[in-house]
Amino acid sequence: MTYGIPAHERALAYEWAARAYAVHRPRYPAAVFETVEEFSGQRPAGARVADVGTGTGVVGDPVSAQGEPAYDCADGRGGPAPHRGPPSQRRSSA
Repeated sequence: MTYGIPAHERALAYEWAARAYAVHRPRYPAAVFETVEEFSGQRPAGARVADVGTGTGVVGDPVSAQGEPAYDCADGRGGPAPHRGPPSQRRSSA
């Protein structure tokens, strides 16, 4: 149900809500990433990391901050794309 709201306005409302959510979304502690490395037997150095269900970028942000390539994979974005940084720093795509 769209309530007669044009698509571009709905997209802007979603971006606003995502940015507001991101401000309060807790980040994963470093131990989460260390555990993933331990169980996978791989370190992110030189690896390409897919942030599936990107949302607020709680995976892509710390990975790309270390200089490693991260790819956002979110519904409706046309497939994996280079990580765009935290929502607060993204330009609206609408």
